[in-house]
Amino acid sequence: MLIKHKMMRKAENTCSYLKVVEKAYIFLIKYVCKNRENQNQLLPHIAHFYDDMDHGVHAVELIAAIFDDNESIMQFQIYPLVKRLATTISKIDVESPKKATLMSFLNVFMQYKNGFLPNNQYLLLTEFTKQSMNADQNLFKGTEGRTQLALYMAEMKYQYQKFIQNEKLEQKIDMPPELDYTISYIKHISRCCFGKIVISETRA
Repeated sequence: MLIKHKMMRKAENTCSYLKVVEKAYIFLIKYVCKNRENQNQLLPHIAHFYDDMDHGVHAVELIAAIFDDNESIMQFQIYPLVKRLATTISKIDVESPKKATLMSFLNVFMQYKNGFLPNNQYLLLTEFTKQSMNADQNLFKGTEGRTQLALYMAEMKYQYQKFIQNEKLEQKIDMPPELDYTISYIKHISRCCFGKIVISETRA
């Protein structure tokens, strides 16, 4: 009810309200995780979660959890969801880690069990290769882009060497968000072509 009624505009403290909504999403994610009955119980209300995609990653994480290993993905009219996901991700600054995080959930929407869904693959490929996404696709384009990429790779190599030299293996390799997103984007495009989908490979 809290999510459905969208009470943020009436909330005295927006930050506190969003924290409560975050807790609600975390609960719902656990509620539907690997539970077909609970997944299908929330499925008719899935459109209520779309607007919250702009406020964090949990709305997309919940939607992905609803469809995870759920045969309902094969009958669901996915185009409005895919379009909204592409719009949301394209608006996020490339320096934000959220951009790559949201990309990581996309695989769920084009796969059921061990098989890929060609129609969904093509929809996801089409939306994420539109002109509106070009600024992100060309992140490392041109001389300036190649120089920037070389600097990122040098930093990653340095961090990796430090990681290997650390016997306790407690360090974490921090990848620049721009590079992380670019890798996530390339992985997404490649998944859209899994299974020798000719129409997707041609589009890519």
